[in-house]
Amino acid sequence: MSRRWANLLQRSHLRALPEPAPFVQAENVDFSLRQRALVQTVRSFIEMVDTYELHNRKTVHVVSHYEIPSSAGIGELVPEWLAHRVRFGVLDNDSGSTHYLDIRAVDVVRTEEGTELYLHLTEKIEPGTRAFVAAWLGEGDGRTGLQDTPNVLIGR
Repeated sequence: MSRRWANLLQRSHLRALPEPAPFVQAENVDFSLRQRALVQTVRSFIEMVDTYELHNRKTVHVVSHYEIPSSAGIGELVPEWLAHRVRFGVLDNDSGSTHYLDIRAVDVVRTEEGTELYLHLTEKIEPGTRAFVAAWLGEGDGRTGLQDTPNVLIGR
């Protein structure tokens, strides 16, 4: 594991990550396996989410049973993948439309039961807001295309 990631994981958080480096296009090099691993990892994290709740008006605490692999290579990439791909969405009660809120920082915490994220939002969430945790698994900016209405409320 690189020294940089080891230090970040020891402190148990990631803050204000730079944009991930795009896959380098090189002749005769296939990066599809890395992309598939990224998508599978983020999908598994989301599918194993046990709970999420408003920790305070601008922080969402997400608890997942997903365990970050301890193997060298992928284990050091997973926190960055999660930080860049996990989204927090809300439902606009007036229009019925859904949208993602901007996340300014993500804390990634390894626990004995799995992985926890603290999503630090740029704006406050009102109690009673219908909200959901999602992930961007495809191409594009990862901020558009939500069609499903969530059915979970963040309590008062």
